[in-house]
Amino acid sequence: GFDNSVLGMQTITIEYEGFEVTFEIEIVGKEIVSIEVNEPYNKIYPLNASGFNNIGMTIEVLYNNGTTETVDVVGNMLSGFDSSSLGTKIMTVNYLGFEATFEIEIVEPTVTGINIEKLPNKTEYLQNYEILNLEGAKLEVNYNNGTTQTIDITEDMVTGFDNSIIGTNIITVSYEGFEAIFEIEIVGKEVISI
Repeated sequence: GFDNSVLGMQTITIEYEGFEVTFEIEIVGKEIVSIEVNEPYNKIYPLNASGFNNIGMTIEVLYNNGTTETVDVVGNMLSGFDSSSLGTKIMTVNYLGFEATFEIEIVEPTVTGINIEKLPNKTEYLQNYEILNLEGAKLEVNYNNGTTQTIDITEDMVTGFDNSIIGTNIITVSYEGFEAIFEIEIVGKEVISI
């Protein structure tokens, strides 16, 4: 008789109105035919990114019986991540000996934020006399690949200096669409002696 729960060769006999026919069939187990990477997954990475983000990434597994299964991609299934140079990179997912490839793009890092790292050496100015001096002022630039860079704050980055009014000036530093602020003081002239 026929029993599809047992793997291997089986002999089937069909009898009908005195006639009989016998043939062999083979019951095979459910086997993977192919895999493919499901969309969406993170396709763009900055230069020198620390690693590939496979959170939420899945593959579709196709079996020989026509069924499919969605499987989460875990770190040890992936190979080929290289963010050391710009351009298109081919990565591979390996699942139980079956492979599927997909592309990612390595791009220049983008700025994600800025911070005042060091105030200028001079933060106090005489009213209507001194001009803004940014010597020593440093800006920390944060990038989407987790790196930071320290750059000099230059005159073309700042607004808000007004030495005509005594009091606090809030200086705004703008860089790549981000802003950070620091304060300077405008003081009046003092008579030291007559």
